[in-house]
Amino acid sequence: MKITQRTWEQLDLPVIAELTRSAYRIEGRGDYTLEQIERYLKNLNERFPIEVAMIAVEGERTAGWIGLERKTKNIGEIGRWHPYVCESSNRDDIALELIEEVMKYASAHGMNRLEIGFNEISDSNLKAYENRCSWLSALGWNLVEDTCFMTMDSLEDYPIFTVPEKFQMHPLLSVDDNELFKCHDAAFSTSEAREYYDLSKDEKKQHFTNLYDRSQNINSEASIVLKNDNNLVGILLVVSRDSEEHITVLAVHPHFRGRGLAKAMLSASLKELREQGIQNLSIGVDIVNTPAIQLYQKYGFHVTSRLSFFSWKSKPR
Repeated sequence: MKITQRTWEQLDLPVIAELTRSAYRIEGRGDYTLEQIERYLKNLNERFPIEVAMIAVEGERTAGWIGLERKTKNIGEIGRWHPYVCESSNRDDIALELIEEVMKYASAHGMNRLEIGFNEISDSNLKAYENRCSWLSALGWNLVEDTCFMTMDSLEDYPIFTVPEKFQMHPLLSVDDNELFKCHDAAFSTSEAREYYDLSKDEKKQHFTNLYDRSQNINSEASIVLKNDNNLVGILLVVSRDSEEHITVLAVHPHFRGRGLAKAMLSASLKELREQGIQNLSIGVDIVNTPAIQLYQKYGFHVTSRLSFFSWKSKPR
């Protein structure tokens, strides 16, 4: 078997699409036409450009592939559900070699952390997910987050909570990044969000910069913060995604928890979204964060899918 390195422009898209389509079918992830897969891969690359792809070739056959994007300067992300490998007696070996090649590339090109996510995990594709868990585990990757996605299909009926006295609500975009990061870091450093604990100090900064990137489609009216004596104590960030709005951040400073601030921010944001005519709202939460899940359920959110994340960190050179 030979592993070759390609850029997106160098890929034989029909061949890669057919391999992906075949893997989808045998792994219980859906049966799609070749045209649908090609269009999906093109759209995905436009949103998350591939820096490098590794192609496994056995004789004349393309046996597997894996793509890598540069998420930040030092963090790379492997495409979800990669690698795609054809049905073969040595399928596990092909997959392991592809992942190892990406790890070697990352170490040689300034990426000290790699991430990969698996979305829409269900009974039909659970075996495929478990296969990938075994591949990653064998190569020293760690599970850092197991998220359930929750959706709210109707914004017509939800609990109403008002902002307590001595707290003031402001638009999120009126606050500078330094102030936002101070509250964000304090909140997530003491939360149930396991992914945050897996990040280094620099990676937390990079993660924050991506999360609050003001060039993205932030819903400026529904994204709010709470202050107490000019101190930022709560954050709620809503981002527009295709046909839905997504609550990306709902966080309260640890010194101010237990006062109903998360409920007050959520009520205010939902009121604004309802006035905007929004019908579909989603949020992601780690499955170990039981208090948050219970809160969202009270507001009418229900679990619709599951997403897990793994990470790998390179050893200092």
